[in-house]
Amino acid sequence: MSKKRALSRRDFLKSAAAFGGLVASTSLLASNTRAATPSAAKVLRLAHVAPANTADDNSCKKFAELVAQKTKGALEVRVFPNAQLGPENQAFQQIQLGSIDMGYSDASTLAQAGVPEWQILSFPYLYRDMDHLKRALQSQAIKDMSAKLLAKAGLRVLGPWGRTPRYMGTTEKPIRKPADLKGLKLRVPQNPLWFDMATFMGTNPTPVNWGELYTALSQKTVEGYEIHSGWITGSRLYEVSKYLNFTWHQYGGYIFYANDKIFQSFPVDQRKAIEEAAVEAGEWQHKAIIEEDKQAIQTCKEKGMVWVEDVDRAAIANLMKP
Repeated sequence: MSKKRALSRRDFLKSAAAFGGLVASTSLLASNTRAATPSAAKVLRLAHVAPANTADDNSCKKFAELVAQKTKGALEVRVFPNAQLGPENQAFQQIQLGSIDMGYSDASTLAQAGVPEWQILSFPYLYRDMDHLKRALQSQAIKDMSAKLLAKAGLRVLGPWGRTPRYMGTTEKPIRKPADLKGLKLRVPQNPLWFDMATFMGTNPTPVNWGELYTALSQKTVEGYEIHSGWITGSRLYEVSKYLNFTWHQYGGYIFYANDKIFQSFPVDQRKAIEEAAVEAGEWQHKAIIEEDKQAIQTCKEKGMVWVEDVDRAAIANLMKP
């Protein structure tokens, strides 16, 4: 297990405080070598780790559909879900290199490009609801962070998208209060920020790639995980976990982005088509994830998971404070 930390506890809290103005104001407020298809379309590969046919995956497919329409078939976007092109961190690096054209990742993944500010969109209990998060995503601060990412890493943000709240799924016991988290073997992604969050909560963070989680739960390597409800149903985790805990510990940003060198290789009209498609797909995604969340939690219940709604979220949030 890697013990490299994204931030010290003090730095973690200082970063949250530094962005307090953002949160308060929003309250008011193909690789580079592309194969030719029979239609001579230029192919772009889009990688993400969400399970196939979830709202996330379908939103990427919607983007691909819109690009094909707007470019009259000159560009073809091929979507690779479920970490088919590698875990999120690896795919992100390949997009930087231009081996993969585009990606859709948790915002904190972008921090590894030397722009740590992106972690603010993944901090636990920072945003109250989807509307609060959406206002943050539309703020000048996010535009500035996007410009910095472009300058430092050559990655162009096409869509700062939001995500419905994350739940905790557990195999042995419900989570209602901080004491229930203590020592829990909690699956976390290979992401230092998640390791920190899980540690502050008092759990035993255990990095496991998403595609290996079902097996890890079956073999009791981990006792719990945290994720969006649609990913639980998309990966059939209701078969290997008993409790759906309404912790709602994060409303987070998911970022849709591309290698800018590849983006700039297209003529102006095609670049405009890509940008317009990203905006329209983002609007479609916002509606799709909200509807998916409603349906997915019902599916979890129908499949035998026990809803745990009486979670003391305020007490758990206090674990993040000094």
